Amino acid sequence: MADMWKGLAEVRPLGARADFPDDSAGAFVSVGGKAASTEAFRERVAEACRIAGLELIGLEDIEPVTSGSDVESVLRSELEQNPSSIGFGEFHTYPFDA
Repeated sequence: MADMWKGLAEVRPLGARADFPDDSAGAFVSVGGKAASTEAFRERVAEACRIAGLELIGLEDIEPVTSGSDVESVLRSELEQNPSSIGFGEFHTYPFDA
């Protein structure tokens, strides 16, 4: 049985992307979706990142989503529209080190 999971991903673009400023080295983004286990969730997130033109650097704070879980509204909306997908929340970019 697949459960709903959430986590915090660190990603970087694999090429130019309109949603990443040119001075961004990467971003942190909340992710969520259904998977049978934490490892399956990690694999699904990595594949969703590749499809989106992103490299998954890390995935932390993986936990099951419960009815009272604080899931970012952007992410919740995306998952409600397509519950079989891996959803991305708002990207919080960070610059290259000076």
